[in-house]
Amino acid sequence: MGTTTTLVTVQEFLALPESQEERRELIGGEIVSISHGGRPQEFVKSNIVSSESASQLSRKVGLYLSNGGKSVWAVFPDEQKVWIYTAGQAKEFQSSQMLEDPSLPGFRAPVSDIFEGI
Repeated sequence: MGTTTTLVTVQEFLALPESQEERRELIGGEIVSISHGGRPQEFVKSNIVSSESASQLSRKVGLYLSNGGKSVWAVFPDEQKVWIYTAGQAKEFQSSQMLEDPSLPGFRAPVSDIFEGI
């Protein structure tokens, strides 16, 4: 028999006590626990992005874009690459490339700068 999940409203989620041990997010009415990565991952996260499982990341990218986001960046410290998702398109940027986001006209930065120090 399958598991039943009770969906939580935003108000209910915000009323929950904060936890020092775990980070939580509300995605589609479900409370999702966000894990802490290793040292290099945490360093990159402090500069730019959080860690997610692949399925959570995919779901969040879709949610952000369908709710008005112009682009979503997914940063992968182990591979030292960045994916930028826009409506109907995804583009990979390697460490040796210049990062350009079509939703930020004129923005250019070396991908390697994101991973500096790890």
